[in-house]
Amino acid sequence: MKSTSVTFLLLLIPFFIFAQAKKNIGLIAKADKFYQNSEYYMAAYNYQQAATVDTANIYLTSQLAECYRNLFDYKNAELLYQKLTSKYKEKYPIARFWYASILKDNGEFEPAINNFESFRKETEQNPDFELELYKEKAKQEIKDCQLLVEEDKKETVKNYGLARLPQPLNSNADDFAPVVGEHDSLLIITSSKAHNGGPEGHTDVHRFVKTGDTVWQALPHTHHDKFSTLNTHYSESSGSFTADKKKYYFTRCDDQIVLDNHREFNCAIYVSYNENGKWGTAIRLNESVNAPGQWNAQPCVSPDGSLLFFVSKRPGGAGMHDIWLSTSNGDDQWLPAQNLYGVNTMYMEVSPKFIAAENALFFSSTGMGGYGGLDIYMTKADEQFSKIYHLKKPFNSNRDDFFFTPGKKKGYLASNRKGGFGNDDIYSFDIEKSLADLLQEIIQQSK
Repeated sequence: MKSTSVTFLLLLIPFFIFAQAKKNIGLIAKADKFYQNSEYYMAAYNYQQAATVDTANIYLTSQLAECYRNLFDYKNAELLYQKLTSKYKEKYPIARFWYASILKDNGEFEPAINNFESFRKETEQNPDFELELYKEKAKQEIKDCQLLVEEDKKETVKNYGLARLPQPLNSNADDFAPVVGEHDSLLIITSSKAHNGGPEGHTDVHRFVKTGDTVWQALPHTHHDKFSTLNTHYSESSGSFTADKKKYYFTRCDDQIVLDNHREFNCAIYVSYNENGKWGTAIRLNESVNAPGQWNAQPCVSPDGSLLFFVSKRPGGAGMHDIWLSTSNGDDQWLPAQNLYGVNTMYMEVSPKFIAAENALFFSSTGMGGYGGLDIYMTKADEQFSKIYHLKKPFNSNRDDFFFTPGKKKGYLASNRKGGFGNDDIYSFDIEKSLADLLQEIIQQSK
């Protein structure tokens, strides 16, 4: 009887293997759909589920590496790209480029240089057109890394009083997109910390006021102006006020997309009006701004409300995340948006901040070299956005630096540089004389 049971179990093994293989095929197909739609978190989840069974599947390793890179998970991305470059560089030659790029983001500049150079040598005879683009970018990346090596040997001449803001404004969640309120000591931030407006993992807008030299206190959600009612069970994030503080433009991600029974949400741009001291129901902007079926977010309105800079993934741009500009005919009647081709690259441009008094537009990009990750840049409207100025240390680091937001005497930015409470944190810096003087320093340092 025992022998019969064992034989029966042995006969079942091929069926279990077949069933698991069939399940894995389904998981990979689902992950591929998420990946094609840039839903990297869900793609990574499904690839990882498949990889726990099929550990030798190099396609899963490659796809997971790509997902982690797009999710800014530097640690896991580095490990997987290293595996690809050590064992499968012939099949995945681009992995060497991304491995070098992740090393740069992690501040390992000398190893990054070596790997960028190896990438160029390994692909020298490869005629693939896409690789040609990366070969050219690798040249610039090597120069940037060499510059960073030299800069690391120098002492920072001026740190502008850059400091990470304390808890509870920053937390172990993602805290980013600072917006200056009526004064430098009132901040509206976006955070994924738990909040009454939505479940943990979503983002909401929070307000903090500085009550002492280093103390920031959250304004209660019951504040009489009803600003907190802009938070819903959807994700709300980065916004912008007009100069009179009567209009607030912000992001709400409420366009539902269903993919294999999984719900995701595209973002759209809304405006709320302050009437009699209270913020009213948010109104969705027209399709000139909110291109149907597309991701539209991170609005920055000019002080007079006539211009709106924002980020969109819509077709017709230079890359995936591009900065666009729309003008208003009045009463939020927005005209078709124009792509800022002088600013955008084939990579990622985000977090526009327009300073009308100085004709300056700050933004962050992964496509212009820099120190690594997202770097902050400035361009001028009176120069037709044709010249790009790179902000130096301490504003930029080898990680992601974005949402550069000057106030009057203080400015703010978001960064996931080492030493933070969570992934993204908010930092403050001093504007010692005037914003005009700071901009001149930025231009001079950029040369």
